[in-house]
Amino acid sequence: VPAEVKRLFQSTSTIVAGFAADQQDVHKFEVTGVPVDESTFKDVQPWCEAEMGENQRVLQGWRVGLKRASNCVLDFEMDKTKTLAASDWERTELTPAQVEYAAMDVWVALRLYQRLAPVYDCKI
Repeated sequence: VPAEVKRLFQSTSTIVAGFAADQQDVHKFEVTGVPVDESTFKDVQPWCEAEMGENQRVLQGWRVGLKRASNCVLDFEMDKTKTLAASDWERTELTPAQVEYAAMDVWVALRLYQRLAPVYDCKI
């Protein structure tokens, strides 16, 4: 991992927004030599669920997916083909289609954070 990328994620001034982000994601960063300041790690999935009025369903064990959250909160339709989602993500080098698919997830998580943080992030 390039030093610039490590510094970016280690900075306490950088917010790391993700969807359904949890300790497993923090561990993935650490395994690749990129420790993350957990106070800057923001999971936007609960914010989306609250925004969509899904709190009762969450209490019943259901979780909102990124595609639906994107559509409901951002009015943006994601192309989430099952073939690509089920492709080999353990490859040494991802295919261009996999990189694009992953980049779309990151872009949507960022947009969800930007839309919902003023309402749901009490640290702003």
